[in-house]
Amino acid sequence: MNIVDYKNEIVIDKGKKIEYQNIEFELKCLHDVEDAQVFRIGQNLTERLVALLVPENEGISISNIRRNLREKSPHIVIPEEINIVYHIDKNRTDGELLEIYNKLFKHQSNYTRPQNPVEDYLVKLWGELIPATRISRDDDFYTLGGHSLLVAKMHFSIERDMGVGIDFEVMLKTSKLSELANSILTIKREEIL
Repeated sequence: MNIVDYKNEIVIDKGKKIEYQNIEFELKCLHDVEDAQVFRIGQNLTERLVALLVPENEGISISNIRRNLREKSPHIVIPEEINIVYHIDKNRTDGELLEIYNKLFKHQSNYTRPQNPVEDYLVKLWGELIPATRISRDDDFYTLGGHSLLVAKMHFSIERDMGVGIDFEVMLKTSKLSELANSILTIKREEIL
């Protein structure tokens, strides 16, 4: 896995450095965040934007951070993975950042980026419902900490936001994100016909 922090992005694309600094600034403006650092990890389909946050208090909520960032700064790209740390040393090298990330936050499962708008929607929705820091299209809702009460909230949100009448029992049994997205797409196609 490669890690590229914003310091090295200057050589590749000055726009990305500015984007990362803007994201960090917006994160630091949130009332629960003391400091933030944003960088990219991975390559190709596994590449994603990661944020390290230093909280101002112990009760920080990743889903609230995402929601507040989306509401206060809709123009900012929200990092796909947000991790809590208790100190950020801006002088760390790429190798040191990668070592810290791998030691503390690297998930055992492989990450696969969402591949269609329904999967994008589900990743965002799951991020609001469960405390996962990073959600892959191959992830299972229950493995990430979901439960049947959250399935009910998800069911309501999907029907409201996507205008899809999906059977609740199907949602209880379809816990893999990509499979749930396929079920939704199938229902949407059938409703058109």
